[in-house]
Amino acid sequence: MLGIFLLFFQELERSFSTEPMNMLALSFIMIGLFVSFYGIMLKNVTLKRRAFHPVKNDSQNGYELVSLWKELEGLMIQLSPDNTPSSPSKLIQYLSQNNFISEKDENSIRTLLRLRNETVHSTTSPRLELTHEEYSSLIKNIRYIITKLNNIV
Repeated sequence: MLGIFLLFFQELERSFSTEPMNMLALSFIMIGLFVSFYGIMLKNVTLKRRAFHPVKNDSQNGYELVSLWKELEGLMIQLSPDNTPSSPSKLIQYLSQNNFISEKDENSIRTLLRLRNETVHSTTSPRLELTHEEYSSLIKNIRYIITKLNNIV
């Protein structure tokens, strides 16, 4: 594409070589067209690549993970036999054994717990190794689990 611009520019340069203002105007037009096409191409590449990049663990994602976990943990404690706090693994195991949640739900809760622990306990900037689609799907599934457990309680 740059070669076409240069060839076009060279041909126009020959025809406008006697008028410096025409050359300056032509130069600005060519630069503007090049920047416009480059921007359009870059935008398309960025949109395609965004689906494959991991979700950055910014403060909003961290807040969402922790708040969902807090709500889910409260419901799990309410459904536990003695209604007292226990380790998250035991609570998840209890819900699974008593068929409050499916195996898929159990895996989603364990993933949320892992991501929550990375967010809360990491001394460096934690990294969520999920694509945008995986993260959105996890959040949607956790909200569904919370709704399901709320109906049981």
